[in-house]
Amino acid sequence: DVKPARIAHGAVAVEDPALCDELIARGVVLDLCPSSNVQAAIVSGYGDFPILTLHRRGLRVTLNTDDLIVSDLTLSEEYGRVRRRLGASVTELLEIAHMGYEAAFAPDPLRKALLQRFESWRLARLSSHE
Repeated sequence: DVKPARIAHGAVAVEDPALCDELIARGVVLDLCPSSNVQAAIVSGYGDFPILTLHRRGLRVTLNTDDLIVSDLTLSEEYGRVRRRLGASVTELLEIAHMGYEAAFAPDPLRKALLQRFESWRLARLSSHE
């Protein structure tokens, strides 16, 4: 019985509601790479990439570039694409970024420190826009 903690390129999970429910129940993280999946023809176009559908359903998703050399894309540019092409709200992008820090491949003390730093930045940023 395989019980992964995370799945890379797990966007096709959106096609199976029961699988999505199982992934939510187990807290599995989906590491998603929209531009890479468009380049690989896993989805027909950027507008069809289901990161927001999965996020809104309650799955733990992270946004990634996959391979900088292949995609010629920074993580900031990928966030910009999700905002512009998929209509993600700033709140959704911050939630996805938070999950990236929470699920980071880093020793626990470092991961916690990075998450705390991100949260401090996020709170300062949000309060300056109110």
